[in-house]
Amino acid sequence: MRAIIIITSTTFLLFGMNTVRAQAKPEMRNIDLGGLIVDSETLRPIEGAKIYNENGEKLAVTNLEGYFKIKLNYLKKGEITFKLKVEKEEYAPLEQRELWGDREDNLIAAYYFGLKHKRSKSNPFSEMVTNIADVSLSIVNQNFENIKMALTFEEKIERAKNGNDKIYFEIDNGFYVVNESGWIKLNSKEDHISIDGKKVVLASQINSLIKRKNVKGMTPIVSDVASFRIDTRN
Repeated sequence: MRAIIIITSTTFLLFGMNTVRAQAKPEMRNIDLGGLIVDSETLRPIEGAKIYNENGEKLAVTNLEGYFKIKLNYLKKGEITFKLKVEKEEYAPLEQRELWGDREDNLIAAYYFGLKHKRSKSNPFSEMVTNIADVSLSIVNQNFENIKMALTFEEKIERAKNGNDKIYFEIDNGFYVVNESGWIKLNSKEDHISIDGKKVVLASQINSLIKRKNVKGMTPIVSDVASFRIDTRN
């Protein structure tokens, strides 16, 4: 197995001094990032993919398993912002911009980048997982199993949408309302859905009343008459 190349990138804070006193030096915040870079179509690992920061500095190179690990030392007050750019020959580059809150603790996150091969019709993807103990390969791989399940389901949603303008679908014994940008899982086909706050129908009836292209928004609601609401473009 090839060694992982890890380069630590430090963001420095330039601070001025007035005639009274210098500004207090901010505390260092450590950001541990790890993850996998795979082919977006086959989900197979990509070896030798390079990750750069916003200044074009190389941060990491994936190993045979598509794994990478990066440590960022962030010396700047306020919100945490950074950009990652992933590149590999024969693949379209992928950029990830992050804007995190003003966190005081050290941060740990796993990234999963799916690069689109130039001859592939698949879509690139980027997923992030937080609230993990560390970014070791074992934990990164464990979380990737959940990512793959989610990606497989998204493919099923896209196949269900193909060639029609329906909103309500039954997939893998589950019940869903779908628009052009997302989906909501229902409890059953008997769930009551409010249309524009004017009419309440069963989920299973909604395909005969609304076309997917006319849906402006969907959301769960707390109501005595309906569990979900769909707003349309009037």
